[in-house]
Amino acid sequence: NMKNLLLGIAGGLGLGAGGCYLYFRFTDKLAQPSVFETHPVFKYGAPEDHLLRVHERFVASYEYKTRNSKWVIEKFSSADLQNDNVDRSKSTFFEDSGIEARFRAKLNDYKGSGFDRGHLAPAANHKSSQDGMDETFSLSNMSPQIGRGFNRDYWSRFEQFIRKASSKGSNVYVVTGPLWLPTPDAHGKWVTHNMHIGEPPAMVSVPTHFFKVVLVEGQTDLSQALPAAEKLQDSVSKAAAAASTAHSTLASAAAGGGGGGGGGAANGKDVISAATSAYSAASAAAGAAAAVAKSVAPAHAIGAFVMPNMEIDSSTPLAAFVVPLEALEAVAGMKFFAKYITDERRKTLDAAAIGWRTHGLTQIAKANDRKMLTQRQAAIHLPDVAAPPPPQATTWGRGGKDAKGQHNSHHDDQHIALIPKTAEKSGVIHLCEYAGCNLPKVFAAAAVAGNDSGSGDASSDEDYD
Repeated sequence: NMKNLLLGIAGGLGLGAGGCYLYFRFTDKLAQPSVFETHPVFKYGAPEDHLLRVHERFVASYEYKTRNSKWVIEKFSSADLQNDNVDRSKSTFFEDSGIEARFRAKLNDYKGSGFDRGHLAPAANHKSSQDGMDETFSLSNMSPQIGRGFNRDYWSRFEQFIRKASSKGSNVYVVTGPLWLPTPDAHGKWVTHNMHIGEPPAMVSVPTHFFKVVLVEGQTDLSQALPAAEKLQDSVSKAAAAASTAHSTLASAAAGGGGGGGGGAANGKDVISAATSAYSAASAAAGAAAAVAKSVAPAHAIGAFVMPNMEIDSSTPLAAFVVPLEALEAVAGMKFFAKYITDERRKTLDAAAIGWRTHGLTQIAKANDRKMLTQRQAAIHLPDVAAPPPPQATTWGRGGKDAKGQHNSHHDDQHIALIPKTAEKSGVIHLCEYAGCNLPKVFAAAAVAGNDSGSGDASSDEDYD
């Protein structure tokens, strides 16, 4: 009948168009030869300056010039953190044999250098297997880091903070990498000061800063999805009823119902009215379907942080190192999670990031400490924070103490309330809003010593993540 015919035509067109689109989109890409194969300047090959190192637990983009990985990306969940059969003491540092000897970082480069071999993808994130943990000890996953006060303390506590964010069973994706940021000199000129370790010409560059961009997958909220699904069911029922009415009216008009010219005119109006109603009902159903999809899609938590490669006072609030994504992407020269972070989501996150950073800096009691931190991050071009610290604030994000040392969270919570919240239904939430912005407590000396067999001496080349 006519109804089935119309449905068949619509379905066939849809499937055919979709199939053609997918076919030409992907086969065209496969058929296109690489520019490195076709351009005449690459007759003898293109210059190579980096190498992608693919491991079971992480992937690193290793840069020949600096002998650091430009970035390392990893994925883990709470299940990857708990395995009593994995023993860190069995893991040993090793040179990456997949990198040519003249370009790879070497064990001797770190010996006596005064710098730790700092993990970019932490060993403690990958306890799912002994092999998985072992591969994190590749030197292509290392950068020279200050040991005491940074790699063995603040940075390590930061890594613990990220692991804790996976406690709800979510997958966590982390991009970590080194930065070489300039600072203005006395004449206002931008100058980069950084050391190198090893021997010329194959030296390892010591980063001035490190960044982490963290994405924690959200969980679907069924309490939001079910009402949306009920609305969709109602909209679909109405659309089906409208389509049935339109079909009956069209069939009647095709059969010449109504008898005369006047009846024909009436039938024509009825057909237009029925078609309009069917279109409106279908649009409503499509909108309801989109609402279901949006309600089912969870909001992911994302945060970007930049820390100087130096001893950091253990009381410095983590929020002071929060940076806007747009600024970090500009200075690092790369995009993060580009398949998910749209321009709209980036703006939403960055508004919250500036609020969290402001909150963190105002928790630093000494103006000189605040000034030094902002100067070291000057190249990221962050807004100035000139406001004096709140009189009762502490260096920890929530819950201060009054002059008598008594717990007093009221003032601090009021201050946090001023931080811009990420917009509801934006599909994203700032990591500090999701997990708080408080680091674990400072390590006891015994606990630190238990993490590694190193001596704990400032010139030790061991790691503490």
